[in-house]
Amino acid sequence: MIGILPGKFWGTSKDQILVVGAHWDTVENTGGLDDNGSGVAALLEIARALKHGNCALTYSVVFVAFDLEEYGSQGSLYFVQDFLIEKVMKEGGFPQFKGAIIMDSILHYNSTQNSQNVEDDWFQQVPNAVENILSHQGDQI
Repeated sequence: MIGILPGKFWGTSKDQILVVGAHWDTVENTGGLDDNGSGVAALLEIARALKHGNCALTYSVVFVAFDLEEYGSQGSLYFVQDFLIEKVMKEGGFPQFKGAIIMDSILHYNSTQNSQNVEDDWFQQVPNAVENILSHQGDQI
């Protein structure tokens, strides 16, 4: 599922794209309430609130609910390669990509000191992002 709330600069190089996403598949033999019904519910509520509030967005927001994430992140890979890059970035005159908010298992928040961690694989894949996360451990949000 993909939805777009176009901003004032949609389809131009002046746009700044924000992706809001969640995945709606889950691990076999689980109910999926947290992984990842919670993320999809939040995604739908954000889209509903922005639309219902008649927000006049300056920049565009792309909403996406991924499938096949539990199987090698196939859904998000397809979304990035075949939709975001091909349909939004190239056809839109190469707008700036501002970032992504991906909501996964958001009912599982634990505020206990040092309860959140970054898997070892992430250190190899995106070391700068991991360093940024670790430098903000303990920050209040």
